[in-house]
Amino acid sequence: VRLVGAGNADLVGAKVELAAGGRTLARFAKGGGSYLSANDPRLLFGLGDAAPGRLTVRWPAGSPRVEQFDG
Repeated sequence: VRLVGAGNADLVGAKVELAAGGRTLARFAKGGGSYLSANDPRLLFGLGDAAPGRLTVRWPAGSPRVEQFDG
């Protein structure tokens, strides 16, 4: 999952939940890094054979909203 916002500060702290195979997996968007470091901003979920279900994005404070996408 690649979150898109107006800037990196808009993404930091977002919580992404993915329902799959009777479980709900959660990941948090984080910032950071340092000079000349590599940083992959995507949030990865290992699903195995499970099909992805509903994806929920809870945006951080300052933009209090929740978005849901069905898989």
